[in-house]
Amino acid sequence: TSITKSLEAVGTTLTRNLTVPLAAVGGAMVAVGSNFEASMSKLGAVTGATGSDFDALSDKAIEMGSNTKYSAKEAADAMTELAKAGMDSNETIAAIPGVLSMASTENMELASAATIVSAALNSYNMEAGDASKVSDILAKNSNMSASGVESLGAALAPVAGFASEVGISFEDLNAALGILSNNGLDGAVAGEKLNAILRTMAAPSKEAAEMADSLGLSFFDASGKMKPFTQIIDEINGATSDMGDQQKMAALKVMFGADAIAAMLPLLRTGGDELRNYSAALSDSSGYADETAAAMNDNLKGAIDELLSSLETAGIVLYQNVGPALKEIVQVVTDLV
Repeated sequence: TSITKSLEAVGTTLTRNLTVPLAAVGGAMVAVGSNFEASMSKLGAVTGATGSDFDALSDKAIEMGSNTKYSAKEAADAMTELAKAGMDSNETIAAIPGVLSMASTENMELASAATIVSAALNSYNMEAGDASKVSDILAKNSNMSASGVESLGAALAPVAGFASEVGISFEDLNAALGILSNNGLDGAVAGEKLNAILRTMAAPSKEAAEMADSLGLSFFDASGKMKPFTQIIDEINGATSDMGDQQKMAALKVMFGADAIAAMLPLLRTGGDELRNYSAALSDSSGYADETAAAMNDNLKGAIDELLSSLETAGIVLYQNVGPALKEIVQVVTDLV
C-alpha cells in the first residue's frame, strides 16, 4: 500500500541520514577513546600511578590535547617517555607543556621531543620544571643554526653528560654545537668530536700535556676547576696567534687528536667573544618555544589541527562516560562465546 511504501521510505531516510552517521560517530568515539585508554594504561604501568595520581596524568593529557595541535593520546605517549626517563607523576605533569611547545616549533613527533628533553634534563641534573627552559634553548638554537631540534638532540647525546660534569653550562654547550652546525658539523658527529675535545682537556695524554705546557696553556684554574669554555678558546687563540698554519695544525693535533681538529678549528675561528654572544642569546630565550609555536600555527592548517585535536578530546570525554558500560557488554559477549 501507499502507507507501507511511505513508512519504508521514512525508514530508509532515517537509516541513511541518522542511524548510519550516529553509528559512524559512535565508532569514532570508541576508537579514539579506547586508543587513549590504552596509552594511559601504559603510562600508568610505567609511573605506577593509581587513583588521584593517575587521574591527574589523564587530565593533563586531555588538557594538552584540547589546547594544542597534538592529540591527548600523543600527549600521553610523550608523558610515558618522560616517565621512562625517571620522572614521577608530578614531574611528568610539570615537564609536558614545555615538550609540546618545542615539538610544535618543528612539527616533531611528541615522543621524540620528550626523549630529547628528558635526556638533557638528566644529563644536567635539572628539575622537571626546567623542561620549558631546555625546550626554549633548543628551539631558539634550532633557529639560530643550521641544526634542527632532533639534530641538536643527537649532538647532545654523546657530550652533554661529560660537559655537565666539567662545568660547561647548557647554554655554552649549545652555542658550541650551533657554531659547529653552521660550519658543517651536525648531529652525533658534532657531539662526538666535541666530547673528544673536552675529554682530552680533562685527561690529556703525556704528549698533549707537554704541548699545552710549552704553549703556556692550562685548561683548569688554581682550584682544579675547568675554566669556562669560551675562556679556553680565547687562550688557545692567543697561544697560537704567532704560529703559521702548519705549526698551529701540528700543535692542535698533538693536544686534541687528528679527528677532533675538525671541530676545534671552527670554534677557534669563531672565537670566545662570538661564542659568548651566542650563549647569551640562548640564555635570553624564555618563552621562545611558546611564541614560535603560536606563530607557526597562526594559519588555517594550524586552526584545523587544533579543531581536530579538540574534537578528539571531546570523543575521549564521551568515551569515558560510556566506556565502562561498553567494556561490561564486551565481557558478557566474550563469556557467551
